[in-house]
Amino acid sequence: MELKLLNTSYTNPLTNESFTDTIFVDGVFSDDPINKKLTQSFRIQRNVIAKNFIVGLDGNQSIQKIKSTQVVSEVSLIFNEDSHEDSFVIIDNERNELFEFLKSGGKLSEVEKIQVGYPNYTEVKGYFFKDNIGDRVEINPTLDGIGRLLAEKFVLDRILANGEPIGKQFKF
Repeated sequence: MELKLLNTSYTNPLTNESFTDTIFVDGVFSDDPINKKLTQSFRIQRNVIAKNFIVGLDGNQSIQKIKSTQVVSEVSLIFNEDSHEDSFVIIDNERNELFEFLKSGGKLSEVEKIQVGYPNYTEVKGYFFKDNIGDRVEINPTLDGIGRLLAEKFVLDRILANGEPIGKQFKF
């Protein structure tokens, strides 16, 4: 999973330090099926390019660019069988459990506010997809519209980096 900046730079809300060339990516992934515990880290990282000037024996100069990655922030999320929190939709200032609302015939018109819950171990495996070791974590491509919306909203609203939801400065 890789999210891009909404603006030209990332501003750390704690220090007000700004960084360009910054992305939000998934990091370390651990799945313990026996204990039904999945851990996924996410990182805000930036590419740093340093320039070295090299003078050869013949007096010619060249520039060598060295690219490295710096982790600006990292957070780990843990999903287990007890980590479930419901998702809600706010309609006319009334909070309704989202799936109960939809099962009872309710329709969403994309103007309602959705408060996304927190998936448990089984649910998160349906929302996110990681096929092979080394692959990026992705939103499950087989999700329907509401499932994809919830997965994206979970990432943008519920993952906190440096004390704020990452959706304040990043987008899919």
